[in-house]
Amino acid sequence: MIYESFNRILIFGLPGSGKTTFAKKLWQSLKDENINYAYFNNDEIRDMFQDYDFSFNGRMRQSDRMFKLCEMAREPGAIADFVCPYESLRVRFNYFIWMNTIKKGRYEDTNKAFQTPEKIKPDFEIINFEYDHIIKQIVKKIKEGYVKEIDTKLF
Repeated sequence: MIYESFNRILIFGLPGSGKTTFAKKLWQSLKDENINYAYFNNDEIRDMFQDYDFSFNGRMRQSDRMFKLCEMAREPGAIADFVCPYESLRVRFNYFIWMNTIKKGRYEDTNKAFQTPEKIKPDFEIINFEYDHIIKQIVKKIKEGYVKEIDTKLF
């Protein structure tokens, strides 16, 4: 086991599940508490790199980009908001929020590719849009310096 603080938060789920709305609310709540986290949105990063490849390799490249941006952020932590359909690509982040609010997204290829979490247990599974209390819990844990055990068997 290793122990890490909340410095790489992954908010993942199907397109249309509310990832961006949740991420922006979390980010704003952290800012309101004078906690500066970087925020990276999948669509904005794809636009920045002009990379709209949704093949397996394209999704791997995007996951790598999102992770590296979180690692390079000068803030104490970062929030990454993207589909991240493959469980193997999620493992590099250390805090997981699964937006499980819909059963099918608007893109059939993404629906087919998306793997529900099995090995990596989400820290929170959001099943509806009444999640303000969860955002408060996350902010509180970050403020208090909560440290999470990470199972190294996943690597």
